Amino acid sequence: MTKDMLVGRKEIFSPYDISQLCQVPIPLVQGWIDGGELPTFEVPGKHRRVLLSDLEFFLQSKGYPYPPHWGETLEKFKVLLVEDEIDLLEIVIDLLRDDPKLEVEGESTGFGAALAIARWHPDVILLDFVMPDTNGFDVCKKLKSDPQTSDIPIIAITSLSNMENREAVMKAGISVFLGKPFHSSKMLKCIHEILGIAVDPSV
Repeated sequence: MTKDMLVGRKEIFSPYDISQLCQVPIPLVQGWIDGGELPTFEVPGKHRRVLLSDLEFFLQSKGYPYPPHWGETLEKFKVLLVEDEIDLLEIVIDLLRDDPKLEVEGESTGFGAALAIARWHPDVILLDFVMPDTNGFDVCKKLKSDPQTSDIPIIAITSLSNMENREAVMKAGISVFLGKPFHSSKMLKCIHEILGIAVDPSV
């Protein structure tokens, strides 16, 4: 395979991405990573990610074929926003959709979020912790208990900003705490850091 065939593919991959790509279980991918066969770097939340160049070399060494669609269209990073304040939901979605590297979906309930996660498997979740049906703690617990979703980074967007609540939110397994109100530039920076966009792990 030539480099030209890889044009348009996203440049950072999670263990879930690789398991889907190679049609193998996530624990096997994790074994490749833990055994040093597949080099990784760390993003916030201690999530391990693989660069395209390292994945390309690994696929060649293992004899896995490249998917034929890699050279066709740009595959964006998938961001799921879960927020029950509809006005804020729409504002943030519009903001994130201005980023050409991001594909964005929004949900206003925990139930809707669960369906979207199962159907879409986002690369990162922006999660409100105070919702009328299912709170953010319950969503985190469900995500972290399932091997298919346990590695999805979660950015907490919440008004639970006092020290006690902040500690409880952090213990729920999130990667970044982003209290309300927040600046859009800080939110985008957090998303980019977690997704590994413009990250050079050698620096």
